[in-house]
Parts: sequence; structure tokens; C-alpha cells
Amino acid sequence: MNPTMMHRPHPAPDHAATASSSPFDALRRVHQDGTEFWTARDLMTLMGYPRWRDFRRALERARSAAQNTGLDVAGNFRGSPKVSGARGPSAEDYDLTRHAAYLVAMNGDPNKREVAAAQAYFAVRTRQAETTTAAVPAVPQSYEDALAALLGSVRAQRQAEERAAELEPKAAVHDRFLAAERGDRLVRQAAKELGWRETDLRGFLLAERLIYQRQRPCGGVEYDFYAGHADHFATSETLVRHNHRPGDCAHYTLYVRPAGLALIHARIGRRLAGPALGSGWNPAR
Repeated sequence: MNPTMMHRPHPAPDHAATASSSPFDALRRVHQDGTEFWTARDLMTLMGYPRWRDFRRALERARSAAQNTGLDVAGNFRGSPKVSGARGPSAEDYDLTRHAAYLVAMNGDPNKREVAAAQAYFAVRTRQAETTTAAVPAVPQSYEDALAALLGSVRAQRQAEERAAELEPKAAVHDRFLAAERGDRLVRQAAKELGWRETDLRGFLLAERLIYQRQRPCGGVEYDFYAGHADHFATSETLVRHNHRPGDCAHYTLYVRPAGLALIHARIGRRLAGPALGSGWNPAR
């Protein structure tokens, strides 16, 4: 990745954001032409990356995703190196549009809570921007103008609806991730929120090596999560007495935590954006 980068002064972050607003709002900047952006260096810290070289991997994956989908990479990832002193090379940085920042968040480490929060924030903000009603245009002065305006409005509305439908599953992460009072979900409840069958979600979690299947001592199978995913999944124990064997048998029920839903959405997005799309993975909806 060797984009042409030109150094220019940055406007300060939006410190007018209220204390109750998202920290991502506080880091939002605005160019002189009124377009908003976030710097990659600012996002790096807020997404839980202490080192640039680690965050750069997510940035490069986001740029590749943008290029593969026909997005203007140079316009959405504007090179903007930072100069820390009078001497020495400038530090690599980028001005990211909202959509570019969204792609970076979706390509971040799904095991980081900060990344899940970034995914939720930019999914919601992108959806809001895509579905915002445009200003009322001037009254057409002729039949031809009216017809052209109508066709343009229908086309724009259709594109907005298609885009909103595409973003809906990701935007829903915001409510699920932040509404902690709703607590953990059974796998079948999480599958219902995704619009999947329970067996499809279990199969996806197994394929992603987030959970595994094991045999109960008393017979039957149950599911547990791999070490390192305690923030995403939980289990509860129930003691069951069977007539065919003495003593109690411990049965464990798997739950998906709110952060686990964000992780699942991130993994789904990665599957859809990557080569795995052609691997035959196609959950029934």
C-alpha cells in the first residue's frame, strides 16, 4: 500500500459533543468543505489497538474490501501523514469517511470489545445517513423536468431502501450490544434475531471455532465455548437425575452474550466479504 499522501493541517475533533454522546462522535472531524471524517490514528486508539502495525492490518483489509466493491479508495481513505517534529519521517495516517471507518471497524479484531462497539456505532450512523430524507427539491417548471425528477426520486429511494436492507442486520448490533438489560440469549433466541434456524447458527458457530460439541457422561450432546470467548458466551449448569443411572448428571446450556452477537455479526460480515462466500456456506433464512 503506497498511496500518495500530502500533509495538511487537521481541524480539531468535535469537542462540542456532549458527555452522553458516543466517544466516536467526539473524534469526528469536519473538512472545510463540510464533509465529516475520522483519522485512522484516532480510531486506532478507540478501537483498542496500541500499535499502528496491528491496526494497519484492519486498515489494509478495509481498503481491499472497498476496492473489491468499486468504492473510491483514494477519496474515502485520504492519505494524511502526521509530522511529530521538525525532523524525521512523517507518521502514516488517513482521513476516513464514515463509510471507510465503517469498513475498518468491520475488519477489526472481533475479539476486542472496542471493535464491537465501533462496528455498532458506524453501522448505525451509516444506516441513519443512508435513510435520511433529502431536502425538498425546487418545483419543476415543465413536464419533462417533473418526469425527470420523479424518475430520479424513485431511483434514489430504491437505492436507499436496498442499502438500508443491506445494513439492517449490522445496524441492529447497536441495540443488541448496548442493551445489556436484555442479558444473555439462548442460541435459538439469537438465531431468531438473526432470522436463521437454530441448527444453522450452531453450525456457523462450530465452523468459526467459537464453540465445540461434546458428549455428556449420561448420553446426548451439549455445546460449550472455547477458552478466550468468555466475554461472548456463557453456560449455565442444571443437575438432572436419570432413572437409568444413579446420581445427578450435569447438563450445560449455552448462552450468547450481547458482545457475542456483535462478534457473530462481524464473522458473518467477514464471511460475506471474503472468499468463504463461495465455499457453500449459505444458511437458510
